[in-house]
Amino acid sequence: MSGVRGKAATDKLKVSVAYFHGYKAVGTLVYAWPDALEKAKAADRILRERLDALDLKFEAIHTEFVGADATHGPLALKDVDVAAIPEVQLRVGVRARDEAPVDRFTREIAPLILNGPPSVTGFAGGDPSRRRSWRTGRR
Repeated sequence: MSGVRGKAATDKLKVSVAYFHGYKAVGTLVYAWPDALEKAKAADRILRERLDALDLKFEAIHTEFVGADATHGPLALKDVDVAAIPEVQLRVGVRARDEAPVDRFTREIAPLILNGPPSVTGFAGGDPSRRRSWRTGRR
């Protein structure tokens, strides 16, 4: 490089900071036609009821129905025959300050394969991995 020139420092500073913000995990299951979306919604309900019965505390639980409304929300289903959607991926993510509830969540996905709505496919096997959650702030 050559010809690089700097300027005088400004009266403002830029800071980028990452800090520990707890633990997170995401689990996915794919449901097939017929009624893929209804099966995925039922599985989400069963999972949430189970987490509630276990008295697990999360800062956030987020559910997406990929293939149905994950990108455009309710607008995606405006003129769609919901019963004809060929497959829907149920994707559930959780975040908590403590590791224990996130760890338990990772063990509650697999039972849905045999004890939840029928036609599950696309399960990669094993528990979803829990990871440390980091936040980034800029000023």
